[in-house]
Amino acid sequence: MVNNLTNQPVMTAFFTDSSLDVMQGLFQSFFKNGLKESEGNYERNIENGLWIKWDSTGRIIDSTFYEKGKKITETLLVYHKNGIMESISHIRFTADTTSDSKNYDDSARLVSEVSFVGQKGLLKYYDKGNLTSSDS
Repeated sequence: MVNNLTNQPVMTAFFTDSSLDVMQGLFQSFFKNGLKESEGNYERNIENGLWIKWDSTGRIIDSTFYEKGKKITETLLVYHKNGIMESISHIRFTADTTSDSKNYDDSARLVSEVSFVGQKGLLKYYDKGNLTSSDS
């Protein structure tokens, strides 16, 4: 599908039927500036496999793996205004959900990190890259 005014792509999708009710295969959406917004695969209208989302500048902000519509893992990225990564978080959706997150200052120095398995976690704080304290 293309925007008639700008001739820029809006989305690409494949369907199993002529009524366009059942998505099957590659799906892509695009920002107005032509950069990719999201990409992934459908199996009978259900997300399956790796899905990636970008911000309007082309940086990855979300990477999620689905198994028949169920999230298995998800990685989220946030950026400072200067483009340096501010945080990265990774979640694994299992019986005991696990998550890890790291936060950085705008000079890319590690500020804190946290790791959880179920309800138990460990939080660490850093100053100029050196561990200053931790708490469980």
